Amino acid sequence: MGRASFRFKRVNDAFDELARYRPCESSGSEHSAEDLDKLSDLIDSFMEREGGVLDHGGNREDKIGGGEEERGSDADESDQSERDDTKEMLRSLLFGDRESVDDDVKRKIYEIAEIALRGFGTRLSSYEGFKRRFMSQLRQRGLDSGMCKSRWPKTGRFPSGEYEYIDVITPNSTSTSRYIIEVDLAGEFTIARPTEEYEFC
Repeated sequence: MGRASFRFKRVNDAFDELARYRPCESSGSEHSAEDLDKLSDLIDSFMEREGGVLDHGGNREDKIGGGEEERGSDADESDQSERDDTKEMLRSLLFGDRESVDDDVKRKIYEIAEIALRGFGTRLSSYEGFKRRFMSQLRQRGLDSGMCKSRWPKTGRFPSGEYEYIDVITPNSTSTSRYIIEVDLAGEFTIARPTEEYEFC
């Protein structure tokens, strides 16, 4: 029995030495010592934002004047105010100012797009080639529309990807304006585990 525990200790020591020698390498994953530092910084910043820090034993200590007890309804009102501001900003980005010079052009594009969409019924973007067919419908109705594709490479932990969208170009007296049409914008931003704030937007 003593000999088996000695062998186990030797094997265990070898694994400990190997773990110290290559702290972050693994088979095919993209972890590095730098990633561990980033994770540590992320955890520290999270703890600081929540009004507390961890002591050396891992226990939470509230900062002076930063405890949860003091947040109360002021924080709830502040959160609601931030949500309202975010909602208003998104509305202005998506729908523009009502007093905009090119409001008539937007309205015309919107009306033509609505008419073109009626031909697709309730299926909308659920079938293959929808955007290309929709773009063709816009062209048949007199708009200078085209399919565009945006691609981006993998950077850091963000995966590569691509996105197709429809744009409409309208010449004005002074310049040319470009409008992007997205039929199912909310569907483009569906995520697996949305937060309450994300769902609110």
